[in-house]
Amino acid sequence: MTGNFIWVVNPVMVSRDARDAGQPAADWDVIEQVLARMREDGGRATPARRLLLSALLENPRHRSAEELAADVQAHAPDVNRSTIYRNLEELQRLSVIDRTQSGHGPPPTTSP
Repeated sequence: MTGNFIWVVNPVMVSRDARDAGQPAADWDVIEQVLARMREDGGRATPARRLLLSALLENPRHRSAEELAADVQAHAPDVNRSTIYRNLEELQRLSVIDRTQSGHGPPPTTSP
C-alpha cells in the first residue's frame, strides 16, 4: 500500500453539528468514539492511533498514507510507517475511513 491510495474520514463519523457549521472535525469526542469502537473490536487505544486519528480529522482533504505518516511522525518520530499502514487498514475495516484509488500507480521512471 503506497501512494496510490488516498484516505478520508467517513462523513458518518463526523458529528452533524461540525459538518453543518463547516468546522474542522478535530474533536476529542470523535477520536474517543472511534477508539471505543476499536476497543469493542479487541483493539487498543494507542498513542499512535490517537495521533493518526487527529491527523485525519484536523485536515478534511484526501490524504496519502505518506502524508499522514509524516504528520504522525512529526509528533512521534518513533512510530513506524508500517504501524500507520496497519492502522489505516483497521480504520477502513471498521468503516471509519474510506480509501480511494488516486491514480494508476507510481509515475514511470526514466533511465539516463
